[in-house]
Amino acid sequence: MTDFSHLSKLQIETDKTITYDLEDLVGQPSLQVLPATEGNKEYFNAALKSQRKNRTSNKNIDAAFIQKGRAKDKELYPKYIIKGWSGILDTQGNAVEFSVENAIEFIRALPDYLFDDLRDFCQNPKNFTNVEDEEVVEEIIKN
Repeated sequence: MTDFSHLSKLQIETDKTITYDLEDLVGQPSLQVLPATEGNKEYFNAALKSQRKNRTSNKNIDAAFIQKGRAKDKELYPKYIIKGWSGILDTQGNAVEFSVENAIEFIRALPDYLFDDLRDFCQNPKNFTNVEDEEVVEEIIKN
């Protein structure tokens, strides 16, 4: 029997948070995040429900459609993706304790392009595998 156990390293760890650094913000704060993939059932089901509503109200994919999708993810990420943080400061420079309510306010204030970077990171399954080195991932896939 052929052994393909090396591929198990590529399984997504859906319940393990990893650190996402917000390098563009002062002090380089970080978020503890879960994947925004189908393995995260709560997020994925909420996102699908939202997309279903969005599709029926706007059959064209245009700028408004993209903005609605981003706005919905700005609601969902604090509930299902962001599980903690460090170094998040308010306007006076005070550390802000993590809570879903504070995360909602933070994500609302975050510029869209920075939120889009966060979304790209969380939607990439490779960021949530057991393999830390991308070259190792590519080598496993090739073999």
